[in-house]
Formats: sequence, structure tokens, C-alpha cells
Amino acid sequence: MRHESWSFVPKEEKQELIDRVRADFILDWTKDNHREMVVTHLSEKYNAYHYELHQVYLKYASHEEALRGGTPVVPKLVWELLCERWASRTFKVYCESHAREIE
Repeated sequence: MRHESWSFVPKEEKQELIDRVRADFILDWTKDNHREMVVTHLSEKYNAYHYELHQVYLKYASHEEALRGGTPVVPKLVWELLCERWASRTFKVYCESHAREIE
């Protein structure tokens, strides 16, 4: 969860997650649609989980309160890393530009 989005997850880590899915489900890996479905679903879930964590962060009254409060679903160090990212100017600019694109 330490990566900004699925796009930034290194290939080795993505492959590890794909291998876990392949171990748990019967898939025909020779079919493009099976491979694409797995990668697409992992990407969507990864990014959706980051969104959910950001919503938890936004419920706190301040950045400092969020750092202190945390959430039981991720380790404290990961939460602190995410909080720093969400408080960064770069992330705020990204959110503003994304909001304008949606409008």
C-alpha cells in the first residue's frame, strides 16, 4: 500500500500479486481476457482501497490528528507514509486538477 497507485507498483510486486490470484483460481493464462481481467481487477481494487483510506484521513479534523489516530487496517508506518502523501502539495494539486477534469 506504500505506492501512490497501481501504476507505480513495481513489476515484481505486481507479478507476486498476480501469482497469488493464479494460485487461488482456475484460470487459462493462455487467454488474453483472463490475464487482462486479473490485472484490471487488481488495479481497480488497489486504487479503490487507497481511496477508502483517504476518506478515513479526511474524517480527521487535522493532519496531525490523522497521524495520531491512524486506522487499524494498515500498519502505523504505512498510515504515516500515506498521510504525508495526502498532506503534500503535489497530492493537493493533483486532486484539484482531477476535480476540474471531472466537472
